[in-house]
Amino acid sequence: MNTGLLTFFAILVIIVLGGVCIALVTNKKISEDTFVSQPITNPITNPISNNDVQLYMISLDRIRDKRAAKSLPLLKNIFPKSTRFSAVDAQNIDISDPRIHPFAVAQISNNTDYDHAHINSMSQVACYLSHVELWKKCIELNEPILIAEDDPLYSDESLQDILHVYQRIPADADFASIVYLPALSYHSECEDLWCKIKPRSWYGMQLYYITPKTARILLENALPIITQVDSYINHNIGNTLPNTSSALKSYVSQKKIPFTRSSGSVLNHSSNIKKFLPESNIFWYIFFGIIVAIIIILVILFTRKCPDKCDKRKK
Repeated sequence: MNTGLLTFFAILVIIVLGGVCIALVTNKKISEDTFVSQPITNPITNPISNNDVQLYMISLDRIRDKRAAKSLPLLKNIFPKSTRFSAVDAQNIDISDPRIHPFAVAQISNNTDYDHAHINSMSQVACYLSHVELWKKCIELNEPILIAEDDPLYSDESLQDILHVYQRIPADADFASIVYLPALSYHSECEDLWCKIKPRSWYGMQLYYITPKTARILLENALPIITQVDSYINHNIGNTLPNTSSALKSYVSQKKIPFTRSSGSVLNHSSNIKKFLPESNIFWYIFFGIIVAIIIILVILFTRKCPDKCDKRKK
């Protein structure tokens, strides 16, 4: 076989095997088959009708015409009691605000953005505080509510999926994520339509259901702010340590509900490769092992090929 072709196939095999190993190490699914793709036929379990539940959409006053004016009417089609909630504006918050933890202040000051958890902008602080205000609202009303963000735009099909998922929230649910970011999330301990929320397994606050019980628990340690709001939630309600909120029934839907964005994010999120690299040292062992293996293969192929060339040069 041609030496160049052999080299190509050797490197290709190593890369494929490395990718499989990395996927196994990170415990994340490569395929979208982990999400429910077929129509939802599970029986309705949520005792609160979609016509009765109150939905609040977080929206900045200064950009309401660009976002909430487009997205709120869509959700009103399935949740008639939907209203806009004025978001906390980052322009009205100072970095010296005592509600911001010194660690988060350092992240913001240095614009450090190396994972999905830590805060690196005042807009993210404002987003967090907006959710906190609605948790207080949930307690004030003493009934479960839906909280939505204003940038997703949904198709008719997605709206039907949202409705079907909402109607099938387990009756004992204290928290349920309906629309989130599946690219950053993975599921485990699933049954039918729902999976249990585990720490660092779910991100995205596009649309969720929350009860006063959960709101009270989240508010206990919500301030000072040290991390992104979704990270704070999944660390708290997904915690299984003794004497924590492990008694909460928290779920994330397996149904992947697509959406488009009405405009760009105001949260200063960026694409940083460090965010997607696994934290386990095993990843780096595999990575450098692959590099060493490639070098060894190339050396072996070169030494096999060299004698023929060397003999020709001598002649």
